[in-house]
Amino acid sequence: MLNRKLWRDLWVNKTQFLSIFLMSFLGLFLFAGMNEEGEGYAQTAKAFYEETNLSDFWINGRIFTQEDVKEVQSIKGVLQAERRLVTTGKALFPGERSEDDPFLFVNIVEDNIISKVQVVDGEPFDAVKGGIWVDYLFAQKQKIYPGDQMSVEVQGMTITTLVRGTVRHPEYVYYLSDEGAIMPEYGEYGFVFMSGKEFPVETEDFYTEIVVDIDENMNPDSIRQAIPKVLDDEDVMVTDRDQNISYSTFDAEVKSHKVMGFLFPIVFLMIAILGIITTMTRMTAKQRTQIGTLKALGFTRRRITRHYTGYGFWISLLGSVSGTIMGIWLIPMLIFPSMQMAYVMPYWKVTIDYTVYLAIAISTAIATLVSYLACRKELADPPAITLLPKAPKRIKHTA
Repeated sequence: MLNRKLWRDLWVNKTQFLSIFLMSFLGLFLFAGMNEEGEGYAQTAKAFYEETNLSDFWINGRIFTQEDVKEVQSIKGVLQAERRLVTTGKALFPGERSEDDPFLFVNIVEDNIISKVQVVDGEPFDAVKGGIWVDYLFAQKQKIYPGDQMSVEVQGMTITTLVRGTVRHPEYVYYLSDEGAIMPEYGEYGFVFMSGKEFPVETEDFYTEIVVDIDENMNPDSIRQAIPKVLDDEDVMVTDRDQNISYSTFDAEVKSHKVMGFLFPIVFLMIAILGIITTMTRMTAKQRTQIGTLKALGFTRRRITRHYTGYGFWISLLGSVSGTIMGIWLIPMLIFPSMQMAYVMPYWKVTIDYTVYLAIAISTAIATLVSYLACRKELADPPAITLLPKAPKRIKHTA
């Protein structure tokens, strides 16, 4: 009986209940989709950074020697340190040279233990073997393949060597050709990695940067403060991941998606609550006599209360579950293409965590509670009073 009444009331008040359903749907649609997407980005980045052992600190400010590397490695908590030269250059192709020769970030390294290149195609990186490893997006655009000869102009010198492979790198998840650029145009410019043995200078002391890998259980601030002391140079600059443009930009993107995933659902939930309050208050007021009749027929107050709170419960539950399913399926499809244009990751995945299920439970619980609070006044009176028409409000006459 009450079930038939529930469906009949839903149909009679379909416009109001549909609006409540839509607000619940949209709230969880955005929360589930944005949360799943943001969590997926975070997990993807974490796995990539761990696999490639992204550096914890970058030391710059002078030419560094092997002795400097040993001094840094002597600091408690430092697991590994290695030198490299990071500079800019151009890719040279057959034909006349021009100002439009593609721009390159040139990385000349001693080893490949910290901030390792991840090979996409070709041979594993080998500092002893020599050769050059090219940004895979740049290689695709410029039609460069493993086994080709490639010339790079760097610091006024031309280096011609064999392309050993194409790679991606954890410090080039996001990178621009210059500070004035708004959006990346990967492939129009790129980065390359090569061994120090390829750099045509007589000395080995040309490295301008030390990358450092530390024990995650140690206090990073104490290690950071110790570096200038062991190098006996207070002018060296020590930066961490939060100051790395690639890492910090992607991290900020992930956090902004998660924040939006929390803010929008709150707005829609508040609108849904207002709709429930208005709808249930009006409906129970109109059905005052029906409520009294149900009580007189022997229906307990608990059962009648469960019936009326069921409106908010079922509408919110259906809206939340369907919104979650659609959000998980649709939002990543809409956002992934733009993310893939802006950031370079080995793969993109989505991750569903417990907060999605918690959000469904909270949304449904709040809707059920609001339904109860909206109609408890009509449910509280005994049958004899509920069956009577509601007393009109007292009107005070003014002289």
